[in-house]
Amino acid sequence: MTDKTQELLKQAEKMFPVINSDIKHIPWSVAQRARHKGLWSCQTLERLAERGGFNEEELNRFYPAWRLESAELETLKARIKTLADELRGYQGKKIYIYRQVASLYKNISDLEDKLTEEKDKSSELEDALVLISRLGEPQSWKDSEFYGTPKEIALSVLAQTPKEKE
Repeated sequence: MTDKTQELLKQAEKMFPVINSDIKHIPWSVAQRARHKGLWSCQTLERLAERGGFNEEELNRFYPAWRLESAELETLKARIKTLADELRGYQGKKIYIYRQVASLYKNISDLEDKLTEEKDKSSELEDALVLISRLGEPQSWKDSEFYGTPKEIALSVLAQTPKEKE
């Protein structure tokens, strides 16, 4: 929620007292409009609130729309709170989705690393096969046990094989 939205909600929650009514409080903004329409313009809303607020009869006489506006504002305030809650839910889902995407990118990176390793091994095997094919099958190949990667084995065999005169 933006700072401006939070400020508007805070203002919307500020209530003004009503005397001798089944409705005990009205939104501050409705009280502001009633004050300008009535005989109370010489006092601030804060001072009027300290003295107990507006009397229902005064509100009915000077600002008859006060009940309807108060009800509409309360409905809008409830709707704003509902939407703010939904927005928080969507933001939570958004964070979850970002985490899932980050995880997928990490998995892709890991797979790329493994693919690079496999390509390196494949290249190493191809090099070893080329060396072995150049060597043929020397006696030392048949009689010995070799350990290591195919390239290491091929290099070992190559080192044991007499060089051909070119």
